[in-house]
Amino acid sequence: MAKKDKAGLIVERVALEQLKEFPGNPMRHEERNLDAIRRSLVRFGQVDPLVVRRSTNEVLSGNGRIRVMRDLGWDSCDVVFVEVADDNAAKALVVSLNKTGLLAEFDYEALSAILRDLQTGGFDLLDTGFADFEIEPLLHGLDVKQSAEVHGDFSQIRYQIVVQCHSEQEQLELLNRFTVEGIECRALIS
Repeated sequence: MAKKDKAGLIVERVALEQLKEFPGNPMRHEERNLDAIRRSLVRFGQVDPLVVRRSTNEVLSGNGRIRVMRDLGWDSCDVVFVEVADDNAAKALVVSLNKTGLLAEFDYEALSAILRDLQTGGFDLLDTGFADFEIEPLLHGLDVKQSAEVHGDFSQIRYQIVVQCHSEQEQLELLNRFTVEGIECRALIS
């Protein structure tokens, strides 16, 4: 069953078994990303179609979503088929579809207001794709990118543990043990 939207795109419902993930996809889908996709699909369902190359049935946009859909046991999804001239054009489109979304930035004041409204309304903020550690600063309008010392990529956030020792000797022993185990660490005195 195909439906035509206002832009002239034809959205079709197809079996997942017909679709293939794009070989050499330049976008990594770490577990955190897949979990966010999963939460979104479970909460909202599929709200935008995958973009699929008609001649090969390769997913040009939506490889993470198709992976999660399969994990969830879905048997079909909505797609928009596109005609692509050749393999290089397909690769360029994959990069373009992924890169253009990464170029946008949040307006943290507006985002903070939305998150506060959602929280007041009892909405589970984890369904927005943000992790627990990101939500608190966002609720206060803080630019999490800046506080995490990254630009649009939370994967580089450093997690730290402070261990209180009862003596300098105990601190040195722990520091040596962690260093031997390959754990990046440093000694602090307060």
